[in-house]
Amino acid sequence: AGLVAMLALFVVVRCRESLPQAARTPFGLRPPALGFLRLFRSGPNLRTLSMASALQTVSMSMGDSWQVFAREIRGWDATQCGLYGSLSGLGHTATALLVRRSVRRLGGRSYTLLATTGVATTDLILGLGSTRLCFAALPFNWVGRTQGVALAARSSEVAASEGIGQGGLAGDRQNMQALLKVFCPMIYGYLFRIGYQNGVPALPFIFASTVAATGGVLVYFSRSYVWASEVEQKQKLR
Repeated sequence: AGLVAMLALFVVVRCRESLPQAARTPFGLRPPALGFLRLFRSGPNLRTLSMASALQTVSMSMGDSWQVFAREIRGWDATQCGLYGSLSGLGHTATALLVRRSVRRLGGRSYTLLATTGVATTDLILGLGSTRLCFAALPFNWVGRTQGVALAARSSEVAASEGIGQGGLAGDRQNMQALLKVFCPMIYGYLFRIGYQNGVPALPFIFASTVAATGGVLVYFSRSYVWASEVEQKQKLR
């Protein structure tokens, strides 16, 4: 709470609005709950990126309940869960510091595909691998948790070309993610119960891995121009 209060003060004192007054959209209430649907109606490029983002959110939503599954499936105690979570967070921080350089070198599409593969691998190992293998596979988790960075940046560019400002895009994305994060833990809990009753307690992890892999397939088969900026497209035409 103290850190958030310091952040709020910093934003008020030091951060300026990125858009001039003339370019800002007047505030107004919009129909609740389903505002994100326009992301799927604003051209094929934004629709593809939004579908990939939704799949990422579904697969990552297991992070809200994986500790329960880990304790039930492999008998981890609070110490082991805390250690795994701490190492995961520290590694993610270090990896996030290198994302800009990595995306610049690999490209947004390739980096997103790499990170999404990391998520699918992590979930599969958490569900089916040994405890030692779970900790050994932490680097996959570190990279996987940055899968949305390049996607979000490219979505912002595409949305702007469709007349959707940064604030509107952020609101729509948060709207979609908030709804998914309400329903997905319920789905994972249901899958865990069904899997446990049928001798497959790792079912939530398998489902999360499948969803992540589906997102990876979508990214892999998406057109290159979905990920290329207008400047890059003009350079290729030349």
